[in-house]
Order: sequence, then C-alpha cells, then structure tokens
Amino acid sequence: MLEEIGLNKQLVARFYKAFEKHDPTLLDGLLDPDWQVYPLAAGQTPGRLGWEPGLLALFKAFPDIHCQIEELIAEDDRVAVRCTFSGTHRGNFLRLAPTGRVVQFAAHDIHRV
Repeated sequence: MLEEIGLNKQLVARFYKAFEKHDPTLLDGLLDPDWQVYPLAAGQTPGRLGWEPGLLALFKAFPDIHCQIEELIAEDDRVAVRCTFSGTHRGNFLRLAPTGRVVQFAAHDIHRV
C-alpha cells in the first residue's frame, strides 16, 4: 500500500510538469480518457481534450508560468495538492488585456488515481 501511495504522488506530480514545461502532450497516457476537471470553465467541454485549449491560453498569457508544488498528501486512491502558480501577464487572458505584472495564485486540487 505504501508503494502505491508513493506512485500516486509521482503520477500527480507529473501532471503539474505539463505546466512547468508548457507542454500539454505530457498529459498523454497520464490522464484517463474519461478524466474530468471540476468545475468546467465557460464553454469548456469535458475530458482532457476539452481542457487543453484553456491550458494553451494560460501558457500564451503567462509565457513564464511556474508551478510550485507546496504539498502532496496521499490517501488510498486520492492525492491532494497545494500549489502556487506565478507568471508575468504578457497576453490576453479571460478577456483581460496584458498588464505586464507578475501574478500569483494558489490552487488546491484533489486527484483520483
């Protein structure tokens, strides 16, 4: 059981590498075809492919985006993540014109592996 929890943490950490590398293809083979994100953004379709346009828009708006994982907690098939994203607002995002400012926001996610 302990080895499985460690593996689950590693898999979830790989998920966040897609942000670090600005490469949604890193999610290929990692996410189940039925993978879901909640809540869906306006106009977003379910599943991994529905999430990709938003991810690419994030990379374009914040070309230097960085994701710092602060904490991973695993229990059975769940992994909770506390992380901080930061980057410089260089492109349009959510109808907001670029400001050139560095922004930072926290995320708290729960993944089922």
